[in-house]
Amino acid sequence: EDKVFLDKAVALAERLSPALKGNMPNSKVNLANGVTGHHGWAPNVAIIAEVGSLQLEMAYLSKISNQPKWNEYGERVIKFLEGHKPQHPGLYPTMITANGKYTQAHVSFGALGDSLYEYLLKMWILKGKRDDDMYRRMYLSSIDSMTKKLLTKSTEGLWYIAEMRGNNLDHKMDHLTCFAPGMLALGYHHRVSKDQSVNERHLQAAKDVLETCVQMYIRWPISPEMVRFTPYMTMGTATNFQRPETVESLFVLWQVTKDEKWRKYAWTIFQKFERHLRVPNGYASLNHVADTNSKSDKMESFLLAETFKYLYLLFQDDPAITVDTYVFNTEAHPLPLK
Repeated sequence: EDKVFLDKAVALAERLSPALKGNMPNSKVNLANGVTGHHGWAPNVAIIAEVGSLQLEMAYLSKISNQPKWNEYGERVIKFLEGHKPQHPGLYPTMITANGKYTQAHVSFGALGDSLYEYLLKMWILKGKRDDDMYRRMYLSSIDSMTKKLLTKSTEGLWYIAEMRGNNLDHKMDHLTCFAPGMLALGYHHRVSKDQSVNERHLQAAKDVLETCVQMYIRWPISPEMVRFTPYMTMGTATNFQRPETVESLFVLWQVTKDEKWRKYAWTIFQKFERHLRVPNGYASLNHVADTNSKSDKMESFLLAETFKYLYLLFQDDPAITVDTYVFNTEAHPLPLK
């Protein structure tokens, strides 16, 4: 409640605001002079995961600062997306121009797409779970299409969320996609659909996909960055960056179901972090998960901010932060619901 933090938050938002104007925010802004731009590898387009994951922060800043404009910046993006329907209902290609043209037919619940879908659900929760809410409507459309078009069962019985390129499935799954089981379970818990059978199907999908995410840790010394299903699960990208998504979903599934197996899985994963990533001054990423000596001289900031935070909360029997009292933004910062 120290006002200095609110003042700094508003000051930072003011510095960011040049990038937020227009239908689609720019990817970059120089905080010193306000000059904006796009990624060199994605010129003149917005990345769906980027523009779709500022709404929680801006809505909460508006609430505590009594300045509506911040929420309006974030909400304008979602209204724009709702007005520019993609080819497959609710499945938004990963890149879009300021005039609403999708420049690729690539749909992903992993890199470049993931947190848009997460924020549709969490904004509905943060805003009081109204029946007619735009965020709820868009989320349900997205998940309905995801379960019908992308959710796939492999030859060996592993469920995964594939990517789509045009009308064809790309049978891969990023570790980043392992946030989705937690999202689905959170929607179930808050009864996002009026039809409870839909919520139940979402929970079952959460459990099924999370089992696959855990297998990514079981089959190798630690999880690779991406796997493919050809048709059996094989290593795609061999690096490990200490990512939080699987333990994030384990945390939510534990809170929602109280099934002890989610904690057991989390403990196994934590032990793998200790065994394979621990170095004298911290934790190192791996260049190849099959070679645990291939450590890079790098520790990601989200290891502490997200991965270990979720593990800490998961092993608290009576945590102060729960899925009933807070929503987490995509970097695991908790925002109170009241």
